[in-house]
Amino acid sequence: MRRGLIIYLTVAVLIPIAVVTLLGEIFGGWFSIGYRKESRQFQETLRLVTDHYVYADKVDSSELTGNAIDTLLRSLDENSEYLPHSDAEEFEIETEQRYGGIGVQVEWADDRVTIVSPFAGSPGELAGILPGDQIVRVEGQSVEGMRYREVVELLRGPSGSNIKFSVFRPSTKAVLDMEVIRRLIKVDSVREVGMIEPGIGYIQITQFGTKTYNEFVLALNKLEKDNLRGLILDLRNNPGGVLSAAVDIAGEYFGKGETVVYTKGKDESQDKTYPASTPARKGEYPIVVLVNEGSASASEIVAGALQDIGRAKLVGTKTFGKGSVQTIFQYRSGDAMRLTTAMFFTPSGRVIHKQGIEPDVVVPQTEEELNKLVVQRRYLESLGEEAFLEKYGFEPVPDKQLDVALEVVRNRMVL
Repeated sequence: MRRGLIIYLTVAVLIPIAVVTLLGEIFGGWFSIGYRKESRQFQETLRLVTDHYVYADKVDSSELTGNAIDTLLRSLDENSEYLPHSDAEEFEIETEQRYGGIGVQVEWADDRVTIVSPFAGSPGELAGILPGDQIVRVEGQSVEGMRYREVVELLRGPSGSNIKFSVFRPSTKAVLDMEVIRRLIKVDSVREVGMIEPGIGYIQITQFGTKTYNEFVLALNKLEKDNLRGLILDLRNNPGGVLSAAVDIAGEYFGKGETVVYTKGKDESQDKTYPASTPARKGEYPIVVLVNEGSASASEIVAGALQDIGRAKLVGTKTFGKGSVQTIFQYRSGDAMRLTTAMFFTPSGRVIHKQGIEPDVVVPQTEEELNKLVVQRRYLESLGEEAFLEKYGFEPVPDKQLDVALEVVRNRMVL
């Protein structure tokens, strides 16, 4: 009897311990003592505010909770954020690229809405916006302390409407006032295709969209029919976009099934590989990829992958360093949170986020040179040198990065 009682008591103690241990394994921190303590502390804070705050009747508890969650998420990294119901609905219909009324790709960095890159031909690009510029005022209103989406919303507006805004340029410590007319942004993915000189082809990709891969293949086939012996792929100021387009384009030079890029996160469900879906393209012609600080996200995936397998040399300056994965988690209320859950890695295991991709040949470019090149590439050919000089006040400047890329291709063709 006594032995049976001991066994019963032992089982009665061990089963609850096993259950708690199992739940702890399954739910991790959710059942930790620390989590319960912090959760109670948060609830107690809300209760004390409701019961004792002098203006408690003017406090919206749901808004207070949302602000607390937003602050928590924003303290993690620049891409995690709280999405109230209206923002959550809007986010579902957005692509990874944020098309604003001024045509720029932006992200939250250094506690400010920061320009990753203006889209080619957009009002923002033509106004002289550069990668790294930070939005500080919109219509004379300081954006200090605003949430990321509040600032983005201020930048948006009907096509044809006027907007004034100011940017802080860290490199010169200057605040620049700008005024543009908003418009719907339609950006062609592959803007320039042709032979720079006999045998050396050139393709410029300004973003990665759902049609970019097909456009790229058509361009490449055309060049190969024209006896392509060396290729320059220009990804400068390309802010990225659709992941599958980047994987497919880089995958043209990988064996079928080989890993082009992969992700790793805390949760194993975020560990994914993205293989090439087609056999490697025939032809051993040398490739040079042009990159700069405006090359981000999908651009970095292509550049890093081709560099890793030795298929391409990179020329220019270090890329932006945007290589994280965000997942949307929905609350029952309809609100949501956008949480960074994984990081992108190149085939050799290099992390992209915050690190960027270093070029094989560094060719610095000043802001003045970049601005002039943007303008002359857009208008020089159509206007002619004389009319261009009269209209814009400067003679055409050499594209030093492209010149070096040409030299690298020529040398590799000889080898």
